[in-house]
Amino acid sequence: MNVLFTKLTKSGLTKIVIFYMLGVIFVLLSFESTHWIFSEFGFYWYKYFFRGLLIAAVFFFVLMGFWQLNKVIKSELAKNTLTVFHSIFVTFLLVELVIMIIPYSIGGSNTLVGKSWYHLYWEKNALGFRDPEPEKIYDHSKKNLVILGDSFAAGQGIKDPENRFVNLLRTRFNNDFNVFCVSKLGANTPEAISFLKVFPYSPDVVILAHTPNDIQRVVSKDRISALKGDTLNVSKIPMPKPATHYFTEHAFSINLFSFILFLKKQRDQYARSAQGGQGLEIFFQNKANRYNYLGYYLEPELIDLHLSNIISLRTLYPETKLIVLLFPNLNEITIDYSDRNVNQSIIKALAATDIASINLTPLISFLPEKQRIVNKYNFHPSEAIHKMVADTLGTFLTLQKKE
Repeated sequence: MNVLFTKLTKSGLTKIVIFYMLGVIFVLLSFESTHWIFSEFGFYWYKYFFRGLLIAAVFFFVLMGFWQLNKVIKSELAKNTLTVFHSIFVTFLLVELVIMIIPYSIGGSNTLVGKSWYHLYWEKNALGFRDPEPEKIYDHSKKNLVILGDSFAAGQGIKDPENRFVNLLRTRFNNDFNVFCVSKLGANTPEAISFLKVFPYSPDVVILAHTPNDIQRVVSKDRISALKGDTLNVSKIPMPKPATHYFTEHAFSINLFSFILFLKKQRDQYARSAQGGQGLEIFFQNKANRYNYLGYYLEPELIDLHLSNIISLRTLYPETKLIVLLFPNLNEITIDYSDRNVNQSIIKALAATDIASINLTPLISFLPEKQRIVNKYNFHPSEAIHKMVADTLGTFLTLQKKE
């Protein structure tokens, strides 16, 4: 001990231990407060302020412990090592504080910053949709236009809902339609249809905003195991997910960087498999690689079930004008693949029905990827895409009115 320390008294040691123990306690308190922040829907600044105070307390106690310890250390090497360690830890705390207070639309509910963004910018009505209460929109003298879908229609990543295509259509057809957004994050096709069944107003026009991942959960585990042939048992192949452990669930910074690393690995995998033009087709021919929803479209039984869900809208609403709005994947690597294997398959199936389809791929594929998406970590449509979609739908609906 005498080699490392000088003048180390019992009271001095006690102070050092107390300061570091308090630092550990307040770190754990700050981590545990993370779930409290999201315990109720809405963005409450006082919760973030309280967690910030806990982090500030960690700063204080750790620096006080460092100051006390540094006074009694003899070895310069030990002092330098201690300084480096504390610098790294303090940097982590600063990064944690900054990332916590800046809501960023990335990863939806898979990231803590994404949850913060959602709680700050998402206002839901009593039915759970990002829209005013239906009775505030409804005018009995107008027809009802309902837009079904998931986060693409709901406007994930769009701070002001007035800039999403739903609201742009509402403004354009203010004299003709009551435009309702009946869409929720993560909804697949059967779920979207179930929203319509409980909606208080009967639709005259339904626009189903379809994205390639709508085929996920197309059947239950029991039903998929009952499918005949050598069909992929999706229920037994886990979807790749970001790493999950205590720190990724409680620390904003670690959670964010873990998710970014996951996205990079996923993108690199796609990039490697897509080399050579038809690479993704070759990649998904191997059933072991069909854990991704894009691979589901190569399973005849699965795509038939998915298409039957879409076409079931006609049975449920025989007098309603039905339009399927087909989004491709918006990232550069899979946009063409998703058009060839998803959108074109659906267009072909709908050709035998009276359900109209609009393929958005030719409209948006010429734009650079960074202009199509919210940001480099959020592959939802940008405001520019929402405007283009609104213009396309507006032209289509105007022509329909003239017929």
